[in-house]
Amino acid sequence: MSDNGITEQIPYTNRMEYLVDVADSDKYGVLNTQNVGNQKTLPYGVKVDNNAFLPFWNTSGLAVNCEEKLIADLFNAKTDSRPLLVINNVTPTSNLEYLDKLVDDLYRNNVPFAVSATNVEGNTNQFAYKKYMYSLRMIELKNGIVFMRVPYLYSYTGKEINAQNLKATMSERLQLMVRSGVYPTGLSTPNHWNQDVVLGKVGLKSASNVLLLPDPKTYPKVEQTDYSQEFDKAYYVMSLKDLDKAKTTVSLTKANNLNYTLSTALNIKMPRTLSELRKVEKSVSNSELNWENPAAEDNSREMNFAKMKLEYHAGTYFVNGNEQNINDTAPVQKKHKHKEYQETGLNLILSYQDKFLTVFILVTLIGFVLLIYKGRKVYWDKFKRK
Repeated sequence: MSDNGITEQIPYTNRMEYLVDVADSDKYGVLNTQNVGNQKTLPYGVKVDNNAFLPFWNTSGLAVNCEEKLIADLFNAKTDSRPLLVINNVTPTSNLEYLDKLVDDLYRNNVPFAVSATNVEGNTNQFAYKKYMYSLRMIELKNGIVFMRVPYLYSYTGKEINAQNLKATMSERLQLMVRSGVYPTGLSTPNHWNQDVVLGKVGLKSASNVLLLPDPKTYPKVEQTDYSQEFDKAYYVMSLKDLDKAKTTVSLTKANNLNYTLSTALNIKMPRTLSELRKVEKSVSNSELNWENPAAEDNSREMNFAKMKLEYHAGTYFVNGNEQNINDTAPVQKKHKHKEYQETGLNLILSYQDKFLTVFILVTLIGFVLLIYKGRKVYWDKFKRK
């Protein structure tokens, strides 16, 4: 596949339907077949008036740019859009130390970003939850914005998914975040939510901006529909890692002439280990993309739930029209206040049990070696002539 002077090697297929000799058509990208002795040059995307055709749909790589151009022209929605960097899979159980380090690195390098953050309704009085909210507040202070992740539907196991309980759950989660000084600017959701009457109309209609995440392999269908919600911005999310790994003549993360015509987000997964953190930091620093900066936009991002209206405009947060000073948020304590206990002999042994066990095992092994050596010497002495 070729486009904008860039060529990508795409996965092999032994069968493909395509269009040829279509008069008065707009073409998007070029496919070059590899048939020995019968090579062909074919258009990837074709549009004629209000009809369009693609031989297949790729979810990453150079094909996405061609697909976006076709869709933008088809629906007259073409814009010159910069990609938004998104940290995905951020939850209360994430390693917040790695999250904080990643956020600090992005802030230090002037990289604007967003996070897709999951919230919960239970155990919100726990220290871990307060620490989680504090990490999200620090994101807001360091040129990042928060998208509240819609509930995982398996959390409704044994309970019917309907408009009433869905609205109540999302409203409660949003209010918990606002009371903690976190002000979501939009929602992040699997794609299938936007093709469902209940999930889309009730769950998504309150946001002017959404991140459209890939669908899970299986999910419950409540009430499917052919009509989707409309948003000011609906980001198509794909992996920065996959984009970087694409087999192209020019790295897609360094191609200056490669622009996105629709709202696009490049996703990096929340690192779980120090090694993953280093790889994520390196992948972002090595890219030469011009990232979208929500704080520099003229348009507002809005969230409306019940009687609450959240607005984000030019780096400033508003709740029901009142500006919020996020610098006034008090930090969470770094450690629990534990009750002090008198150190008895047993407590000291337990507190150093790992070291004690290590020393005990080493001493035992040394003892076994000495016994084997001594036993071997006694055994051979029986056969020696005296």
